[in-house]
Amino acid sequence: MRDHRTYRKIWENINNKKIPDGYHIHHLDGDKTNNNIKNLVCVSPKEHFEIHRKNFEMYGNKKDYFSMTYLQRYLDEKIDFSKYKRPEISEKHRQAIKKANTGRSHPNYLEKHSEETKRRCQSLEVSMELGTLRSVRI
Repeated sequence: MRDHRTYRKIWENINNKKIPDGYHIHHLDGDKTNNNIKNLVCVSPKEHFEIHRKNFEMYGNKKDYFSMTYLQRYLDEKIDFSKYKRPEISEKHRQAIKKANTGRSHPNYLEKHSEETKRRCQSLEVSMELGTLRSVRI
């Protein structure tokens, strides 16, 4: 399992400086397990988004599309994604995701919810039509 603290520490130790607040470490080859210093570059959120946007436009890679959607939360302006066609997820991939998140393979299998979490779940209703969360007392 990858840990973002690992590659951030590697970059900081080799470059003898802290990563500026809000900056990201990008893996040039796209392999987040390859923490070779030649593969790590420190970039602003906007630069990071642009790297993935250009890669997606050139190659149509799903990973870049989903990185773009994730990185948007760090940008000051919101990006109109209607011009980008969301990559299709194959049925095989969909089933793999479902399998990874159910039963014994789920990371929280047999974990008990805290009383705080139970209380929050009871007081929130997800409005799927609106895509918003709103508080509802039960």
